[in-house]
Amino acid sequence: WENVDANDIEREFDEPLDLEEVRMRMSMLNRDLPPVAINEALQKVRNIEMANLVKRNAVFTKYLQCGVEVTYTVAGQKKAGLVKLVDFANKDKNSFRVVRQWKTRGFANKRFDLLFLLNGFPVAIAELKSPTSETAEITDAYLQLRNYMQDVPETFVFNQLCVISNQMYSRVGTITSGEDRFMEWKTA
Repeated sequence: WENVDANDIEREFDEPLDLEEVRMRMSMLNRDLPPVAINEALQKVRNIEMANLVKRNAVFTKYLQCGVEVTYTVAGQKKAGLVKLVDFANKDKNSFRVVRQWKTRGFANKRFDLLFLLNGFPVAIAELKSPTSETAEITDAYLQLRNYMQDVPETFVFNQLCVISNQMYSRVGTITSGEDRFMEWKTA
């Protein structure tokens, strides 16, 4: 993962995506499709219309895994295509960036400790607490993520993993995981 400073990414604070990166990667991964197909896929991804966050997240997860089905017209002829968001066969064609202190605005202004962008999509968020603070518990990180989901839900539409850590213990879950379902992050 490439470390990127949040200030180096130009965007509106209410935009959860790195749109420039998303557009570039979608075009690169789908060179056989015209710009109109890429634009339709991007519109579908940005405007998932469901009643709640969990359902919207499930739709995006399907798009991420399977691609976005589109129909478009070229020279008066209607065509169908599948726009890939990730190249699973050639990982080097994707961008993996971790951003510190990503500021965002929804119902309130928030700042994520770490945000992981896959091709410009915020697929993971880490909330970190200091191990030297006597009052900071890993539970505080969990509660802060829950607060973020209420205040800036648009970012969590794209989320695949939530990480909470006090740098002594790290746990991973999803947007639907209760604190008891965040599992310990183990490395070999």
